Amino acid sequence: MFTPLKTKRSRRIVQLPPFALERIRRHRREQLKRRTAFGPRWRDPRDDLGRPVALVCDRGDGFFIYPDSFTSAFKRLARQAGMDPDTRLHDVRHAVATELGRRGVQPVIVSAVLGHASPASTIAVYQHAWQEVRPRRLPRSRLRWGCLCVPERRVTPRTGHFSDGC
Repeated sequence: MFTPLKTKRSRRIVQLPPFALERIRRHRREQLKRRTAFGPRWRDPRDDLGRPVALVCDRGDGFFIYPDSFTSAFKRLARQAGMDPDTRLHDVRHAVATELGRRGVQPVIVSAVLGHASPASTIAVYQHAWQEVRPRRLPRSRLRWGCLCVPERRVTPRTGHFSDGC
């Protein structure tokens, strides 16, 4: 069952880095192969008007992934990545926002990435974390998304801040 979006701004275009776009395209090709193999057993979920909804992430047969299954998969992957076992997916969202700000990405950009109504709300939530410790700014060429992963840091559950204080 799909629920309505939170706000009108929830439906938006999100810019993705080239490596993510390529991965999604590869995933789509794999998904179409599965769809062909499943034939009539493929299960497109339906919207409230009865129209089929094509999902980016499905459980393998076209149908949506149950939230608890998604959470379990995230926990398993987080554990394999050495993250704190209490880390939630939402904590990763906070960690990305925190790190973008600390790396000098303008609040208006961070706000757009998060889908916030205004940069003011983003600043209100993250300014304290952005001011704690500011690493040197990365050159513009390194702010192309792929260079922001810092594997030696751990995300603190519930806050999304890095536990090493960086």
